[in-house]
Amino acid sequence: MANCLCCRHHVPTEGRRICPIPGCERVFRGNGWDGIDAHWRARHENIMCYEEFWASLCERHRLNKLSPNSISSKSEISSWNGMNSQQMPSMVVAADWSVDDKKRWMARGVWQDGCYAVHEPENVGDVRTLLKRLRSQAPLGTVIVGFDFPIGLPRAYAERRNISSFREALYEFDSKFFVLTDDPSLRQPFYPCSPGKKGEHSKSRLVEKLGVSAFSNLLRKCDRATNDRGPAECLFFTCGGKQVGRGAIIGWRDVITPTLHDLCLWPFDGTYEQLLARNEIMIVEIYPAEAYRHLGFRMGRAGQSKTTREGRQAVARHLINAQSDRIRIIPAARLLIESGFGAEDDFDAMVSLLSMLQVVTGRRSAEVPDDEAVRKIEGWIFGQKEADV
Repeated sequence: MANCLCCRHHVPTEGRRICPIPGCERVFRGNGWDGIDAHWRARHENIMCYEEFWASLCERHRLNKLSPNSISSKSEISSWNGMNSQQMPSMVVAADWSVDDKKRWMARGVWQDGCYAVHEPENVGDVRTLLKRLRSQAPLGTVIVGFDFPIGLPRAYAERRNISSFREALYEFDSKFFVLTDDPSLRQPFYPCSPGKKGEHSKSRLVEKLGVSAFSNLLRKCDRATNDRGPAECLFFTCGGKQVGRGAIIGWRDVITPTLHDLCLWPFDGTYEQLLARNEIMIVEIYPAEAYRHLGFRMGRAGQSKTTREGRQAVARHLINAQSDRIRIIPAARLLIESGFGAEDDFDAMVSLLSMLQVVTGRRSAEVPDDEAVRKIEGWIFGQKEADV
């Protein structure tokens, strides 16, 4: 291939990969390109940007065996050794959610030429046609879609309603279940309907009306605080800046339930590997605050507020460093990252996608606690480790 830099400099297509820049002759680990992204940016960006170099490679030079040195555990090595390109998800999508359609953004990674091409975020659009549109973009293989809203029920609430399966519950919830109310009940738990005066709506009222012993019992296991982040908000308490229930209503009612028979829910319907083999749309839960730590940073510190462009620019290197020989951020997406994004919404979508790709490419585990209630009722955040809770 005339444009392939490796072909022009006669780099072998088998065995250990060698840097194609004359005089460098860096030999990379294993039989692949592990470490090429960091090496190229440190030594050769003045010659050609990394994205242009990677895009120039012919298929024979780009394809490689996975190096065990780039994987973090024996179980992940085993998982990768048992997978081929036909088994990789054809597309991975992260949707940052909101009740405001202008603030719902998604980012996607498309499997092509042996790696995921990460594109710049775009608005979600009509939520009722979202999954159909995504499937039309990747008609073959598994499409993984991550949503930034709770997917699952608190076990204490499920026990009060004798619910043993979240999937079955979605079929059974009537329209009243999704209507906000100032008088919550087991059949209509999302509270309150309106903000009201300060102190008018209390968490203790929700606890009393749902018949649980404490507000903490309305948190799922994955919602609880970890060593690196605070707790998420209760699914049913729809008051305050951290509330997630209003977005969950839109997601459950308008996106997931209408097409439930055509998709699989992780982890409710099986393990990650089992669902991947079904070649369907796989729905997973994501959480930007959790994704930050997966990429090695925290937001909220001095100079690192996600609500400011400067704060988002301050952590741009962590997003860029998430690249590997299996994850490639296209030039337009990289420019957006370096510019600090347009707002916190497209920022969270991109961070969440890169976190998801850490799991898909084997750098993080898709583990789920060995807890029947978590697997069938509560759900779990994609990529979260049980030991962190």
